[in-house]
Amino acid sequence: LGDWSRDGRWIVYESLSLGEDTWDVMAYDTVDGVQVPIATGPFVQQFPALSPDGRWLAFVSSESGRQEIYIQPFPEGQGRWMVSTDGGTRPMWKGDGRELVFFDAEADDVYAVAVTGGDTPSFGAPEPLFISTLRTGTGNLSAMTSDGKRFLLNERPLMDRGEQSASLIQNW
Repeated sequence: LGDWSRDGRWIVYESLSLGEDTWDVMAYDTVDGVQVPIATGPFVQQFPALSPDGRWLAFVSSESGRQEIYIQPFPEGQGRWMVSTDGGTRPMWKGDGRELVFFDAEADDVYAVAVTGGDTPSFGAPEPLFISTLRTGTGNLSAMTSDGKRFLLNERPLMDRGEQSASLIQNW
């Protein structure tokens, strides 16, 4: 999983750390042709998402003992701030870069956090948006429109949730 900067210069992605059995976030500079380590170490770090202006990178890290959402400046990575307060995964930026949307650690509830500030970001309290039944596992499981009003989710089948009804969502 990964992301591509809007200017096409950077590709950020997850990389399995050899011999460590953990994941790191790396970036590939398409202009200079070099691979750059972004978030590495003994913890699982994955699901990178670049802010629309390419200035910030959101990602998941287990450094606190559970999956949490962090952001850091991109590409230099000086400083790191935890965004989620009770676990989080799969961050997505709203198109204006002023809000970060993520799933709770169980991928059931979806939250939005306001992001403000210049060189040092500040965050609002996580606000619940809706409950999801996101399918867990690998792969791209969700997408959001740039205005943050519509979501495309790969959800668990109804029979896995013990439900008997079906919903059809049109014009998402």
